[in-house]
Amino acid sequence: MHRAVVVGSGPNGLAAALRLARAGWQVTLVEAAEEIGGALRSETLSPGGPVHDLGASAHPLAMVSPALRGLGTPRSGAVPTGAGAAGMWRWADFDLAHPLDDGRVALVTRGRPGEVSGDWAFGHTGGPSRVPDVSAEAAASLGPDARRWRRLIEPVVDGFPELAADVLALPRRVPRRPVRLARFGLRAALPATVVARRFVDAPAAALWTGLAAHGFGRLDRPLTSAAGLLLGAAAHFTGWPVAAGGSAAIVETLSAQLVAAGVQVRTGYRVDSYADLIAAVDGVPDAVLLATGPQAAACIAGARIPARITRALGRYRYGPAAFVVHYELDRPVPWTAKDCGRAAVVHLGGTAAQIAEAERDTAAGRMPESPFVLVSQQHVADPGRIRAGRVPIQAYAHVPHGYGGDAAAVVTAQIERFARGFADTVLARHARGPTALQRWNANLVGGDIAGGATAGLQLLARPRLSTNPYRLGARGLYLCSASTPPGGGVHGMSGWQAAGVVLADQRRGDR
Repeated sequence: MHRAVVVGSGPNGLAAALRLARAGWQVTLVEAAEEIGGALRSETLSPGGPVHDLGASAHPLAMVSPALRGLGTPRSGAVPTGAGAAGMWRWADFDLAHPLDDGRVALVTRGRPGEVSGDWAFGHTGGPSRVPDVSAEAAASLGPDARRWRRLIEPVVDGFPELAADVLALPRRVPRRPVRLARFGLRAALPATVVARRFVDAPAAALWTGLAAHGFGRLDRPLTSAAGLLLGAAAHFTGWPVAAGGSAAIVETLSAQLVAAGVQVRTGYRVDSYADLIAAVDGVPDAVLLATGPQAAACIAGARIPARITRALGRYRYGPAAFVVHYELDRPVPWTAKDCGRAAVVHLGGTAAQIAEAERDTAAGRMPESPFVLVSQQHVADPGRIRAGRVPIQAYAHVPHGYGGDAAAVVTAQIERFARGFADTVLARHARGPTALQRWNANLVGGDIAGGATAGLQLLARPRLSTNPYRLGARGLYLCSASTPPGGGVHGMSGWQAAGVVLADQRRGDR
């Protein structure tokens, strides 16, 4: 029987371990923390208080990822119709809201984009649902740009699971629908700021720019529309669900699958060198998969990998960071635009031009006066998150890489800008800047939660220019973190694809 060791137990490490174990390998999963999950964790931060998602809180790509099948994902094409429609997942009325200073708000929900009535469910029946009415509200929020929004997003929404699978599987798999992928690529290649100019009014332009800002970087560069198209289409197709009870529920489900597959899990064991790895499993495995950053992987592999690859991994660049604030409130956020209180996620940054300027500053290493802030209100979709009268929300700002200042007040001020009186609702506040994030999880280098910069060549060549970015140039050594394609997000595809390369190499070696 072939043996493998996976180092790191975030979504990518979990997906890699499961794929190999299901293929008949003996797999050991090693994790430095005392529990598995990487940054996909949930905890109480105040005695008797509510559960907070410490990392990712909404999971649009988990719904369509081939690596995370078995999480209660709806069948291809099915439109979720409410709480409990697909196992662990919960949805709010609106998946995303983007308020403006003048009181208007742009909204996104499940259903055909920009459709005020009619064929909202993409030709599929989902039974009785409130979604058609909510979809009409979302379309109306876009005003004169509803049709323009539909023309932009609908080609990506139609057949979205197949397109997403192709995008997430690049560069290892021949696309199942190459023409559709090519059409997506042409749209994705445009700078997000260019696409924003298609809209005639502020709400839709701001909504689009906020979606694109999930890519962390300047928005006037080529390929910056990719994140906006993928996440916007996901919002319309499956929504941006939260996991009932906390994102750790995803890890709990995967953990049960690890047990069923016979994976041995060792927590509380840090691997800094190849010797540490060998000691952890008492022998030399056939394959080692490192769900770590590129530089950490080079340190663990040491002289086993070629010097040119070590140098390439050492040049890997990290991008802007997150500054995270967890709040506990005595009541829900008092949004000026009331519909924000019905959304699982709220983007705060003002107009398209203001967001683009803030993202340009963070990419240049300057702290913006008004950074782009994302607020997750998991309790809107999952009311059980509220405990002891305390309402938990998570907010994070885009800040420069390695930012050493305290941005908690700036984050609070940005929420207050769109929710007058917010500061008066705060019972407790727990802040974590880039240094604290990296200390909590070594893969969040400098507070970068995307696994590396997404600007320039590195967007297409992660972690280095190679026909196979998962191999480390030495037999049996592989990289499978978010620093490999397709990059950051809760989808597990970096680990899943790296495991596929391991299996292919094993088959060739056995012949």
